[in-house]
Amino acid sequence: MNESDYITECYKGLAYYGFTQSPLSIAELVYLYREGYSVEDAYSVACDVNAEVSFDDAVFNLHEDDRGPWDYAEEYER
Repeated sequence: MNESDYITECYKGLAYYGFTQSPLSIAELVYLYREGYSVEDAYSVACDVNAEVSFDDAVFNLHEDDRGPWDYAEEYER
């Protein structure tokens, strides 16, 4: 999928779930595409941004979801 198709698919997905405007700018969608995020990830980020979470925090939260409890153990040992 090229960049243009990715953006189109993101817009289609957002429209399907009721968004009349994208909460993400084209530049943000291009960033997600170039970093290898899926269309589903872009939708998740868009939902967070729509709920007034910053774009940077929303992208960071995608990585947080991948962490298990064992990943936090080192942080609690400090």
